[in-house]
Amino acid sequence: MSSRRRFPTACALGLTLALGPAALSGCTRYAAPTLRTAGVSVADETAEGLVLAFSLDASNPNDVPLPLRDVHYSLWLEGQEVFTGVRSAQATLSRKGTGRIVLPAVVAIQPGRPAPSGVVRYRLAGSLVYQTPGEIAQILFDTGVRRPTAQFADAGELDLGRPADSP
Repeated sequence: MSSRRRFPTACALGLTLALGPAALSGCTRYAAPTLRTAGVSVADETAEGLVLAFSLDASNPNDVPLPLRDVHYSLWLEGQEVFTGVRSAQATLSRKGTGRIVLPAVVAIQPGRPAPSGVVRYRLAGSLVYQTPGEIAQILFDTGVRRPTAQFADAGELDLGRPADSP
């Protein structure tokens, strides 16, 4: 092989070795935030339905802030899906910090049917879209190529008051 052919190959190899770490620094892995249900309460109640407010504590284990974007979530009562929605998290978790997100879930009451009452089983599940730092991560997020998510789920019982057939 002539020295003329080796020069471009050697230059390409040298550039790859020199610029590779810089290019990969934009792909640094960050841990996903963790989400834990902190509480649930009845926020509002009318003849047409009730609004349950789920408080989630989001924790950032990273040394950099994480902007939180949308939360996609669903609610089941007594095994039946009663609500699905999307809400903007409207928050940035500080480095090694925790923030609270409140998710409303509207439970519509069907005409001629009683409102849920007494102790009911619930299940809340969803995902939180968050953004990692860096210019490359920003471009990938903005173009929809990479949108990291953190999953969450919770189940329990909620006391909605006395049963409808109680005196």
